[in-house]
Amino acid sequence: MESSTYELIIDDSRLEAKLLITPEFTGDEAELEKIISQAGIKFGIKREALVLALVQRGKFYRIAEGLPPKPGTDDRIYYKISQEDLTGEIIPQLDSDLRFSYQVPFVEKGQVIAVWEKGKDGESGKDITGKIIPPPKCRRFHVTCGKGTECTDGKTIVATISGRPRLVQSLNKYRFEVSEVYVHNEDLTVDMPHLKYEGDIVIRGNVMEGSSINATGNVDILGDVIGATIVSGKSVQIRGNLIQSTVQAGYNIKAAQEISELLQKITDHLAIIPSVLEQLKGQPKFQRIPPATLMEKVLALRYPDFNQDLKTLKQLFTETVKDTPEFSRLLDWENFVKKLSPQNWHQPNTIQELIVEGKDFQERLQDLDTIQANIVCNYTLNSQLTAAQNILVKGQGSLHSQLTAGDSIVVTGIVRGGILKAKNEISLNKVGSEAGAATTLQVDNKGKIEIAIAYENTLFIVGKNKLQLKSTLHNSRIKLDQDARISTQPR
Repeated sequence: MESSTYELIIDDSRLEAKLLITPEFTGDEAELEKIISQAGIKFGIKREALVLALVQRGKFYRIAEGLPPKPGTDDRIYYKISQEDLTGEIIPQLDSDLRFSYQVPFVEKGQVIAVWEKGKDGESGKDITGKIIPPPKCRRFHVTCGKGTECTDGKTIVATISGRPRLVQSLNKYRFEVSEVYVHNEDLTVDMPHLKYEGDIVIRGNVMEGSSINATGNVDILGDVIGATIVSGKSVQIRGNLIQSTVQAGYNIKAAQEISELLQKITDHLAIIPSVLEQLKGQPKFQRIPPATLMEKVLALRYPDFNQDLKTLKQLFTETVKDTPEFSRLLDWENFVKKLSPQNWHQPNTIQELIVEGKDFQERLQDLDTIQANIVCNYTLNSQLTAAQNILVKGQGSLHSQLTAGDSIVVTGIVRGGILKAKNEISLNKVGSEAGAATTLQVDNKGKIEIAIAYENTLFIVGKNKLQLKSTLHNSRIKLDQDARISTQPR
């Protein structure tokens, strides 16, 4: 705004106005106020600047200043686990064998997934015309906690169950959830060959050749399993057929048995050492030898295989824990193996403590039986099945496969070829073939084998007793009699 006696400049933001008065201006302060009012200036007027503009003419003075808005702060989400873990399907990782495996993300119950930091709102400003200036828009999130999560203290997203975390994001909407089950909605193929998850897995298709599944929970496969490997901490159910594959449900019962037997051997040998030390204590030439050194020398003489057995024990523990993390929760095996090292023996009573702890470990190995670990399938061909508890083949049957169960095996169809081992019971419909297909059925001393029909060349083993059929056997129960001899009885 300009005239011959003054010049008024208002900036584009309308947050500032400057005024210059020439010597020819004859008005007073009231006249100046009238001029700025006609220009629309109503807010932030600086009266002292008007006076200065009249006194010191020919110079610009800021005679009005607005109030700029104060910006707020955006909402922020701090992820306590990788955002890729929450939004991606699975994460490829390179294993020690230089093959890619795919780890499904997992969180424990009570684990913090993310923290939502809510931003602060800005403050409005006002320009020199008196118009309100809103603050810049801040980014605001709409955060919800779905199944398996909760938002504590209004900002911390916590898992209420153990499972797979997920983040569903759409614009400013964030929904967190945790699912106990990972669902793979298609075939598992060589494109994604090795699937790992600390929980339950459902495969809605087939598991194809060259692929594998490793889960700490249950595995449910709606299709077939062909040329694959499945290791589960709990039960495995295959709705289709099992062909040329390996399935393990629960802990490795063979390794657990080997651990128990090796612990028995170690404790039996260690039990001899205290009496030997007691005998040597009375001889002067041994009294000057430190107890730890003397124990180590006696061990080397009486149990020369100790170091090798200790190494084997550690390997067995490691292999068992790798397949069954539940094992580590039940048994603090690493600390126990460390104690078994002679370098940690300081007094003779250390050996007695180790013997007691070894016996305790053998007893607690039985606690693994509480883990529900069964295998259920319709048909198995040229496959290896190992279940900590039961195996049920409820379709066509089992052909040339090896089945090992910690409790029982039931096959409703035909069993032809292969080896079936169970601790307590084997119950079968038809075993072998008229052509004499070699089939072995084995249970422990107190176990029993029940068959509807078994053909020649079927081998029954109960404990250490064996019976090989020379002819067809019908509707029989095979077990040890009161004289500990194998016998056949009508069912």
